Amino acid sequence: MVQIARWQRAHLALLALVLFGLTAKRMVHQQRVLSHAAPHISARHAGQAQAAAAKLQGLLRGSSAAATAKAAATAKAAATAKAAAMRAGDYPRLSPLVELLRAWPVNDVRVPASHREDSLPRVSLARAGGAREALRLQRLEVPFVVTGVSNVAEVAEKWSAAYLLAHLGGTAKQHDVERSESNLFVYYNTGRGAGPPGWKPPQKKASMSFARWWELAAAANATATATATAAAAGGGATGGGGGTAASAYTPHYYMHISAGEQAASGGGLGWVTRDLRIFSRAGKGWERDGFRFVLDPTTNKGTHCRFGMKGIVAGAHYDGKRNMVAMLKGSKRYVLAPPAACAHLDLLPRGHPSARHSALDWRDDPAANVAKHPAFGAARALQTVVRAGEVLYIPSYWMHMPVSLETSVQCNTRSGNAREGRDEIAKCGFYKGGGGGAPRRRGRG
Repeated sequence: MVQIARWQRAHLALLALVLFGLTAKRMVHQQRVLSHAAPHISARHAGQAQAAAAKLQGLLRGSSAAATAKAAATAKAAATAKAAAMRAGDYPRLSPLVELLRAWPVNDVRVPASHREDSLPRVSLARAGGAREALRLQRLEVPFVVTGVSNVAEVAEKWSAAYLLAHLGGTAKQHDVERSESNLFVYYNTGRGAGPPGWKPPQKKASMSFARWWELAAAANATATATATAAAAGGGATGGGGGTAASAYTPHYYMHISAGEQAASGGGLGWVTRDLRIFSRAGKGWERDGFRFVLDPTTNKGTHCRFGMKGIVAGAHYDGKRNMVAMLKGSKRYVLAPPAACAHLDLLPRGHPSARHSALDWRDDPAANVAKHPAFGAARALQTVVRAGEVLYIPSYWMHMPVSLETSVQCNTRSGNAREGRDEIAKCGFYKGGGGGAPRRRGRG
């Protein structure tokens, strides 16, 4: 009877501990103790011991399942809240656009000491869980920077001046370039219409060898650097609001090449597609390092590469397709604004040769732009610097203005239209009833 009484007392005490919220770890320990003690209990009471062990195991499973379910529910709620915050414009972190442009004038190619890279998520595919985080951000349709992409790092190192000269034909082959009388380039398509009375193309189309373009780019690099240094010595800035860089209002040349997927197996520009595999169907499809860079192969038009002189500004605009921009040489400043900002940016309307571009010159003093278009003062945006070896994801309908901080080479590819942001763009006159496709255009990345 003594053994039975002791067993009963132990059993009751153990159940009491469970009822009073004993932790799962302690419960596991007690179950093990009970299991080890079972051989020392008389055969007559072995059944009772086994029944108690089974009951305890059931309690353990129930406690573990409840804890797991609670943790999952908490994580889901946090993710939902963060997603709502992202879509509401609270994340990534936005600031008044006029303040960003005032603190760092567009024509200033120097990165100010006050610049911080904390407004935009930066995800490394080289770390554990990086690909999952990148996929999560992409599904939320917010911009972010991807680092640690092995293929991009390889190409950034491979594409030296000598390599590009050899593959782009040196002095012999001519490539498409655009010439602007200043550093501003604004996409236009006269197939949409002749434009309003008095409208003229913002830049001229021409052709040039890569060797000549590289020579001009090197000269622009030196001129812009000297201008910035002189401005710094004189206590001024090199952009609107603090003095204007003389080099910003001299001729600039923007070179671009396009490599369709069909070129991958042949000559011509096939080397672009073969080198930059993340934008190609070759090998393992459209995926590298566990992250998909081409989201919809059926709507993809290949890889487009742009060679920018230091100081070149692409007019603020949005694209209908999702955009992946790989920086291969140099660096660019990107000023980005969510789709809802279109209401504040005075977009050129449908039918205009430069539709979906801001009619305002963001190089100007922000106060002057607010005077022209008061709603400009309410726009919110963010900015980031994308450097060689990094990839920027720009979702559909996000406004963006790239600025070449030095001689730059970037390649990008677009594919698929997101649903997020379409209603906001519709309110600005670019969709009817929030549906339909975006007008096709190549844009400037």
